[in-house]
Amino acid sequence: MQKIKQKNEKFLFSVGTQLNIILLAIFIILCLYFSITQFEYNKYTRSVTDNSNLTDKVVALKKGISDCEVSIEGYLQSGNRQKLSEFNDSVITSQNLIKEIEKSNISSENYYLLKSIEMSFNNYFAEGCQASFNYNTQNYEYFSRMYSAEIIQNYLQKYCDELLTSLMQNQKKVNQKLNVRVRNLGFFSLAFMLCFLFLILFFSVYIFRNITHPLRLLVHQSRSVSLGNFKVQVKTLKNKNSMGLLIDTFNEMSQSIQKMLERLQKQSLTEKRLIEEQKKNEEQEKLLNEARFLALQSQTNPHFLFNTLNSISRMITLEKNDDSLEMIDSLSSMLRYNLSSDAVVLLSEEIDVTKEYIAIQKKRFGKRLQFVLHVDENLINRVELPKFILQPLVENAIVHGLEPLEKGGTITIETRLIGENFYLSIQDNGKGMKPSMLQKLREGKPILFENRSHLGFNNTKNRMVIFSGDPAVLKVESEENKGTTITIRLVTKKGAETDV
Repeated sequence: MQKIKQKNEKFLFSVGTQLNIILLAIFIILCLYFSITQFEYNKYTRSVTDNSNLTDKVVALKKGISDCEVSIEGYLQSGNRQKLSEFNDSVITSQNLIKEIEKSNISSENYYLLKSIEMSFNNYFAEGCQASFNYNTQNYEYFSRMYSAEIIQNYLQKYCDELLTSLMQNQKKVNQKLNVRVRNLGFFSLAFMLCFLFLILFFSVYIFRNITHPLRLLVHQSRSVSLGNFKVQVKTLKNKNSMGLLIDTFNEMSQSIQKMLERLQKQSLTEKRLIEEQKKNEEQEKLLNEARFLALQSQTNPHFLFNTLNSISRMITLEKNDDSLEMIDSLSSMLRYNLSSDAVVLLSEEIDVTKEYIAIQKKRFGKRLQFVLHVDENLINRVELPKFILQPLVENAIVHGLEPLEKGGTITIETRLIGENFYLSIQDNGKGMKPSMLQKLREGKPILFENRSHLGFNNTKNRMVIFSGDPAVLKVESEENKGTTITIRLVTKKGAETDV
């Protein structure tokens, strides 16, 4: 039971999932309403059609009996064999009509009346046949037979009239019942429309309270954070969904950045008092602390978060709710990954969080940004590396390589197993670097690229060197106006390199 509850909570965690459930409920309600109304309409139409067809058959039967009378009288008066053939055809037609009416859905009272018509018509046919036989044999008894047939024919006409009257009365009763059902259906439709309007109102209020209003608050507070005010807080939501996680993470981020800045300032004052023999260890510790800070800043820095929330706000304004919900879910996944305490992760985890980052950037850049992924699914689950190695490199490729180009470009992540050596490469076909800049980057010197620093790359490289113990663990190649490729030699999960 506990597992089922946990699965339900996980399923309803996403705001997009909740909205899809509401839309599905509205769709089902509409389908039920239209099914009920269509069923009532079909029932009414079928009843009217059946009764109309039955009435038409009785009228046709009455005409067929009259045709029989006219044909047999014409034969007895003129002796024309054609009239006798017409009499037989009319008899067959009338008998078929009686059988068809008998198969119809008629009441028991009408059924017995139809049986009387059938028996009388059989007697009428017998008298007519006997009259024609006596006429052929010049037996003048055919007069009495014909007179008897006329009497039966009059009764048949009377029975048909009674059957028509009974059918009209039954249809009148059915119409009265249907009119009551139609009125009830009208009341039902009115009640349904009121409930549907209430549901739409509830849905609008839900979107405003759980998406639009919280996002506006986040955008407003993120502007303050971008200006250096890390003491801002956003009111938390009661709902524990992806939007609630986003707000909680934003509040934790602003607090953690403020505390981290204070801690770094204290560490900077302490490091100045350390002796020269301890400088190397202290520099490594400082580098690790800066790496954690830069990773957090690179992943959720105020400018990135401000731009992402602004993009979400604009998409909601343009009624692109699906895109905005996807960006919220991606940003929530990145924040949740950022808050985990693991210092070393699997390559598959790094690729997953990088996909979320790419998904957010693709919403901003559109078709200008393309992403290609070629990895070995078995190997990426056996390779470890420090947390937030891959995403900063992808961010550098977008910011420094592709963003300055009007047409954009493609980011390619690829793993290769060359012999016994396993490599991860991040490649872009963007602006590239001049040879002088590339040389400074390889030497670890800070450079400015389009007025923005490349310190994030040096920090990533130093962390990989410390992690692997190999100064040549990361290699960068670049050619101006053709793109940049960064190659990393990775370590297996057991802690030994793949025989590199």
